[in-house]
Amino acid sequence: MTVLELITRLKALPGDASVFLLYDGALRREIDVVWEATSGAVGVGGRDEPVYDDDDRPVGAPSENDNPYWRISV
Repeated sequence: MTVLELITRLKALPGDASVFLLYDGALRREIDVVWEATSGAVGVGGRDEPVYDDDDRPVGAPSENDNPYWRISV
């Protein structure tokens, strides 16, 4: 799914509804952050979730070597 496809689908939903991440068969984590990863993919997740791989982190985040358990908060 592209960002444009996601935006199109979200426009059809209630604007005040909370958005959750489906994990292990249930809506377990509210999405607090959206970022562009170094790989060019767009990530979504909960605030302060760990991001382990350099390719999944946003540009400017510490490297895996500098902080292997860096947490997203953008």
